[in-house]
Amino acid sequence: MSSTARSVTTRRSMMKGMAWAAPVMTMAVAAPALAASPPIDPPPVMAVLNTNASCKVTGGIHKYRLVFTFTNSGSDATVTMTSVSVTPNSGSPVTFPVSDEAPFSLPAGGEEVVTYESVKADDMANGTATATFEYEDATGVVQTVTQEFAVSSLPPCKN
Repeated sequence: MSSTARSVTTRRSMMKGMAWAAPVMTMAVAAPALAASPPIDPPPVMAVLNTNASCKVTGGIHKYRLVFTFTNSGSDATVTMTSVSVTPNSGSPVTFPVSDEAPFSLPAGGEEVVTYESVKADDMANGTATATFEYEDATGVVQTVTQEFAVSSLPPCKN
């Protein structure tokens, strides 16, 4: 004769399990709220558009080449450019392919010069450049920064 073991779950054992699980679930929900930090204003990592080095690629190609200098007045950081665009005073916005760009390290008190080139532009008029980047400091805090720059009278690129 064979016997089959049967497991019986009582209401009491279920309540014990729920009592033990409840604090864990509460901690899991509360943890992300504790991890968030308010943005630092002004942010320690900033970009400056170098208008002396930026230029317009001509000769039938029609692109913008923008050169930014990033400075860091805070702790060591990693910077990732998430978007760059130019909105000419007339015409459609011009985008820059930054998704393939690798993040770069920016030490405390340091600076880094980075060049970005746009996709082909239908209109090369003066306008406004917008750069959005994220930086992560040494403690793991990530902040997004968006800056706007006047793009006027950029010379043709020499190379």
